[in-house]
Amino acid sequence: MKSIPSSEPGSLRCLTGLGFNSLEHGLPSWVRNLEARPEIAALNYELTRFDLYDLYDSASSTKATTSIQNHSLSVEGVFVDKTQRVGKAVQHRGWEHVHEMLQNWLDMAEVDMSSVTSQALFSRPKARSFWRTIVGDPLIESEQSCRRLVQKDMEDLRCWLSSLLESKSAGTNPPMGPLIWSMLPVIYGRAMFLTQQGHIGMCYPDSRIGDEVWVLHGGKVPFVLRQIQEHDRRIALGMPGYVFVGDCYLDRFMDGEAIQDGRSRRQSLLIQ
Repeated sequence: MKSIPSSEPGSLRCLTGLGFNSLEHGLPSWVRNLEARPEIAALNYELTRFDLYDLYDSASSTKATTSIQNHSLSVEGVFVDKTQRVGKAVQHRGWEHVHEMLQNWLDMAEVDMSSVTSQALFSRPKARSFWRTIVGDPLIESEQSCRRLVQKDMEDLRCWLSSLLESKSAGTNPPMGPLIWSMLPVIYGRAMFLTQQGHIGMCYPDSRIGDEVWVLHGGKVPFVLRQIQEHDRRIALGMPGYVFVGDCYLDRFMDGEAIQDGRSRRQSLLIQ
């Protein structure tokens, strides 16, 4: 696995992962707290996600133009949506716990668990979006090989989901294989969220209702930001101020859709 770089010209890849908005040492929210010591499983899954992010291009190959103003990071991007609900987070790898979180997310998204056994599963937009979000849309075939899901994978995914839910009922571990290897890095330490417009994604568990999802220039994936209220802002430079919460997966916004939408307006903002 690659290590996370301190900087890449025109890229915001260095803003992905754990350790941001730590509220420690007076650090700005966009500066990683290097003294944080995540557990080894969380770190391993973070590094896997970092590699998987090469499969996405949410910013449609735009380059970041950044500057630092009074300890705030100036960036540009497109607003996508606001979070409306945030579910519970997967905190460890025990399958009883994972099944409990999946049930919480199914209830939150109002997806019928029994629909997995239906051949028509992926003809239902909400169910299709839900289960694609659970595996993050990549398929890890081996330690050296990963790719995006394609149509021919859908029946394999449906069958695997059926066995996953059967294992929940039986109180056993699900069958291992590429889809398990793909799912665990996506959901470990993460929470499902729903947006006001009905989109489904995965975020860090400290996200809150009302946080905003942005596609920032130079980003492989979207980011969750929290707007700072006017009376709390430390600076007044004519741009909205935000706290950086972290990267996220938002289904249907991983391949440049927000940037390419002619109705979207590019905005400049400050992350404090």
